[in-house]
This record gives sequence, C-alpha cells and structure tokens, in this order.
Amino acid sequence: MAIKQALAVKTMEAAAGGKVVSASMSEVTNGWVALVIKAADKKLVCVTQGECPLTAMWAVENSCEQDGFACGYYVFECK
Repeated sequence: MAIKQALAVKTMEAAAGGKVVSASMSEVTNGWVALVIKAADKKLVCVTQGECPLTAMWAVENSCEQDGFACGYYVFECK
C-alpha cells in the first residue's frame, strides 16, 4: 500500500523537526521526497516504505524510523 501524502508530510515534519515546503512534495517509487525547513537549516527528506531507488543516489546524512516508515535526511545545500 502506498504512503498517503498527508501521512508523509506528518512523518517528515516529526522526523526532521521542521516544516515541509508543500510545493516541493514529490511522489517517488515507494515514498515521498520534499524540502523541510527548520530555522535557517534546509534538508531534503525522503520517507519510504520498502526499497526506493532514488535514495540510493544520494549520500545519507542521517536516517531514522518514524511511525513505521524509513526517513532519510540527504545532503542538499540551498542558497
């Protein structure tokens, strides 16, 4: 079963401690990816359920389990 967008947003915000930029939400294979902003810090966060080929392309800065889903914080610099 696919992760619903509302659940993905809730999971990303809880895991990253920031606010999801809703315009950046993108559905990917087995998950969602979005930009999360916490103060001046910006992170690309991906919530997945199972294998996600997209996450293999980036260097993981940190990862965790949140509400039964895998969350990854990826190295991404915004200026």
